[in-house]
Amino acid sequence: MEAVRSSFQEEASGRQVTILTESADRPVLLGNPDHFRMLWTQLLSNAIQYTPQGGRITLSLKTNSHEGLVQGTVSDTGIGIAAEEIPRIFEVFYRSDAAKSMKETGTGLGLPIIQQILFLYGGTIEIDSTPGEGSSFRFTLPQTAP
Repeated sequence: MEAVRSSFQEEASGRQVTILTESADRPVLLGNPDHFRMLWTQLLSNAIQYTPQGGRITLSLKTNSHEGLVQGTVSDTGIGIAAEEIPRIFEVFYRSDAAKSMKETGTGLGLPIIQQILFLYGGTIEIDSTPGEGSSFRFTLPQTAP
């Protein structure tokens, strides 16, 4: 999470978007580090792309030891996603109407890739979003015992 944040800091600053991080611990995950980096990269890239100038993005990472899960969250104050479009955003090549209306372009492949990475490791993803207010993407992955 921190390495990906650092790699996007210049782009976010150029767009006058603030990135905050919240992490109380460093959970242990067993898997390909490139997959986990891709997970954070795709979510943060989308958040920056769809958050207007002066907006805020919060990255958080925490462990739920009782359930044996690691939870990551990327929340933004961006354009948001209409409720009726949320079920479709993991479809290959799908882009929401709000995303298509922006100057930015995208392939519609980032979220399907995220979903496949999470599926590979037995993880899940949930989305809360309000058009014009922002989105929150929460993913969980099984924690590896230290």
